[in-house]
Amino acid sequence: RIKVLAAEALAKVVKDPDLGFVTITDVRVTPDLMQAKLYYTVFGSDEDLERSKEILERNKGRLRGEIGHHIGIRLTPTLELIHDEVPATAGALAELLAEAKRRDAEVGQI
Repeated sequence: RIKVLAAEALAKVVKDPDLGFVTITDVRVTPDLMQAKLYYTVFGSDEDLERSKEILERNKGRLRGEIGHHIGIRLTPTLELIHDEVPATAGALAELLAEAKRRDAEVGQI
């Protein structure tokens, strides 16, 4: 639920035109519901990532308030925003596997 609310809050609360194309990829909440780690990715260059990181950090309180308003629990978790590097790592790994497969095919033809 927090993942969906965070994504909606990005569009509704953060009105900065410099915010890149941000996707909330995962949310991990502590068992006591006091802290939530929001993992996100930014489509674009490293410059877009850095600019979006700054904008998200500046608006973390507003995001938390919007989530708290809609979540329906007594206490709103503290948010920690973490850039998710798994998609980039997975893409690089897929490229390496494709290269290894191509080379195996070349060796098999010899």
